[in-house]
Amino acid sequence: MNLSEIFKESFSFSIQNWKKLLIIGILLFIPSFFGTLYQQYQSSNVILFAIAAILALIFGLIVEGYTLSVIGDTIKGSDLIPDIVLKNNFIGGLKVLVVEIVYAIILAIVFAIILAITGSLKLLPALVSTTPTATANMTAAANPAVNTVAAALPTAGPLVFVGLVLIAIIAIIAMFFMLVSTCRLAKTDSIKDALSWSGIIGDIKAIGVGRLIGWYILLIIIVFVITFIVGIIAALIAIIPIVGAIISAIILALLLAPFLVLFSSRAMGLLYADA
Repeated sequence: MNLSEIFKESFSFSIQNWKKLLIIGILLFIPSFFGTLYQQYQSSNVILFAIAAILALIFGLIVEGYTLSVIGDTIKGSDLIPDIVLKNNFIGGLKVLVVEIVYAIILAIVFAIILAITGSLKLLPALVSTTPTATANMTAAANPAVNTVAAALPTAGPLVFVGLVLIAIIAIIAMFFMLVSTCRLAKTDSIKDALSWSGIIGDIKAIGVGRLIGWYILLIIIVFVITFIVGIIAALIAIIPIVGAIISAIILALLLAPFLVLFSSRAMGLLYADA
């Protein structure tokens, strides 16, 4: 499949079952809801703060695990949107978290060495907190670690500038490694396989570096265009008295968000399966 075929098929896949789309939208809304409560009560009510934080983490892992199941089913040849299975999705989310933690530790060490050499070690917390992921969050926007570096560049000295550029390059490479790691995890259900560096490099070669970069750039463009168009429609609907705001919120939270998760996860699976 060429890239246009991958994205065309991913679009069709994501809208094949509106009932499941709404259910996935509700699943995505839950961690966001508890995340909001977490922020609201973090300084006023310790008990509610703890409960909201735990629930946000649990449902966040379920969402991560579900996106993993979409990728995995795609790689295995399924053309159907998978059902939500809370236990399995939670376990899958935990495995994704383990892989992300390994990447975060490795990047923290590499970034710390570079920043120590360039005398800008104070930037390390911001960079580590934006460790790239390869599920829905990663595919929703450009690598946040690169954005952090870009924000620091205007005031950087020559040595710091070189170090930050090097970090940005490493972050981009890590993002693609994480993407392939996630696909390997979805395919084999093995953390060991997901972190097999020789296997990851072999898969990247099989996909093609140029094809991988082109896929990601196209994904960002398509997601931006869809989000922009749907956002305008939702804003116009919100003008309608009384019900407009409710309908607009439903479109954005229960339709657009799950569509983007399914679309990006399906596209990841197809790209990997076609290698």
